[in-house]
Order: sequence, then C-alpha cells, then structure tokens
Amino acid sequence: VGFHDKLGMQVVPLSLLVPNEKREFTLDLLKSLNPNDPHNKRNRGQITLELNFVPFKNDNLQFSLSIEEDKNENGLVGRDTKVASTGGLLSVWVQEAKNVEGKHHTNPYALVIVKGDQKRTK
Repeated sequence: VGFHDKLGMQVVPLSLLVPNEKREFTLDLLKSLNPNDPHNKRNRGQITLELNFVPFKNDNLQFSLSIEEDKNENGLVGRDTKVASTGGLLSVWVQEAKNVEGKHHTNPYALVIVKGDQKRTK
C-alpha cells in the first residue's frame, strides 16, 4: 500500500440518524460504491464510526415530516421521522478500523464527504 492509497470506502445515509442521538455503525469497507464491482467481494476490513446530528437551535425551527419505509419479513413498514429543515452539526468519530491493509501506517485518516464538502480526520 503506497502513500495515500485508499484502503476502502463506505456510505452512511444521513436519514438513518435521529437528531440528538449518537449512533454507532460497524461497516465493511468496499473498493467502490458500485454494487456489481467484483473487487468488492474481497475483504478490505471494517470501520467503526459513531455519528451524531445536532440540529441548530432556533426559536422558529421547522421540522418536515417524511415517511421512510423499511422492509422486513412481513413486507413494508412505514415509519415517521422528523428531519430538521434548517441544518445542524454532524459529528463523526472514527472509533477503529479492523483487518485493513496498511495497518503499519503511522498517520491513518478518514475522508468525510457531505454534499461535496470534504473534511479529513486527524
């Protein structure tokens, strides 16, 4: 593994987050986001993340109601979720990475991309 080689990637839909509640995810790393990519079959390790979304405080804070559908054995189940329409603070903590290539790097980092804005962890 060379300098700044990508070890893997993953996506967390922000719709899975509930405002003001921390949520932990353990995800398998993928070579690409293409579900048909044969390179994704190889084990690239796992990453454990903790995410928290805190809506901005505002006296006039409006919430929009959306319906999400989850599949289970009995079919589709609808669920109401409240989503802040004014934005907020998204915190991402990289807890650990397991079984990844390049585990001897001295300065590993994660690149977080939200709506095209990139932030690199330290």
